[in-house]
Amino acid sequence: MNLFNRPMKKYNQEVVILIYEYDKQILDVIEDREQVKINREFIKALYTVIKANDEYIHFAFLTGVSKFSKANIFSGLFFFCACGVF
Repeated sequence: MNLFNRPMKKYNQEVVILIYEYDKQILDVIEDREQVKINREFIKALYTVIKANDEYIHFAFLTGVSKFSKANIFSGLFFFCACGVF
């Protein structure tokens, strides 16, 4: 039993995931290219785990100030939609 399926079994409802400022871990070290790579790989691994448990997830909401479409950190997610606020 893990963090995703435990609430599903207990409450019989899918979970909602909120990741606030997904880009902060990259922006905080933007000058250190090696640390950016390490942080990017960590974020990718997290999203891969989330995707692997999508049967337990109602939706996920990610916020951030940067658009990292070229950074390949979202490759573990399907149906990703980038929405801008102006």
